[in-house]
Amino acid sequence: MNRAERRKREREYKKEYKKAEQKKETLYSWLNTLSKDKYELIIGEIKRKAVDHGNSVMESVDRCLTALMIEEYDMELEEVQAFITKLINIMGEDTEKINKLKSMLGDGYLKTLEDVKNKMVKEAREMMEGGIKDKEIKLKLNESYPQLSKSMITNAVKRIRTEYNKEVAADVTKLAKAMGIDEVTKEDLEKANIIESDAKPAEEKTISNDKLIEEDTKQADKVQNKARNGIEIMSIKKSTRLEVQAKNYSYTVMKTEDKESKEVEVIREDGVRYTSLEELENIRQKAIDVINQEFEEGKAILNV
Repeated sequence: MNRAERRKREREYKKEYKKAEQKKETLYSWLNTLSKDKYELIIGEIKRKAVDHGNSVMESVDRCLTALMIEEYDMELEEVQAFITKLINIMGEDTEKINKLKSMLGDGYLKTLEDVKNKMVKEAREMMEGGIKDKEIKLKLNESYPQLSKSMITNAVKRIRTEYNKEVAADVTKLAKAMGIDEVTKEDLEKANIIESDAKPAEEKTISNDKLIEEDTKQADKVQNKARNGIEIMSIKKSTRLEVQAKNYSYTVMKTEDKESKEVEVIREDGVRYTSLEELENIRQKAIDVINQEFEEGKAILNV
């Protein structure tokens, strides 16, 4: 679905939502004319029907999704159940975020949600233009926009990346033709790190000790593709990501390298980030200060 189709669907949804709200107001006005006993009887029946319908839908989703995973992807029942459990967790988080927005903003939550998404799209686009990978973009957006669910952010980043890759590919193809290159394929662009691949990345390494082990990046260095006439398209930067499970925390290590510099950023699972030993020392000192303050406070309490 392209941007125009998505906007058309959003306009249609808003139109239908407005009609539904008008009908709801009419219904509420009628309910307010009833006696307390009749009102509670009708509301109770509506709630019961809603719960029954919701349970029926979820049971159907469970059956159909299980069958689909088995038929289409030859998954075992244990794998399917693990998948469905993840789906339920994602749906729960998404529903919780939406309900929170509704309770805080009422009918205006849709407008606020749209404004927040527009701001998020702009930031995601800027990060893509800066060469940041989608996983890191989603981590940053989850921190910056806690009011949005992970599913909202994941879907938005995928849509933005798809549009961005198309635009970049069109520009590069136009430039390549001007240089005499007959054809530049999507695979060429991915190999040259000009666009991010849609393929799921290979499983990342996990290191079970405290020492970071440097990955062998000799193959990653050779990110170049020779076109038919011999002209080379080469990446300017290369990035590697390392997942490390240490004794106290798990870490994500981001390494970016070009001809002039090397950059390393460490992201701890609790959100702490550092790029140098000096920054890590500052983090340690702050933690020591907090411990000292707690000790002095505890000592003072003993003398109360």
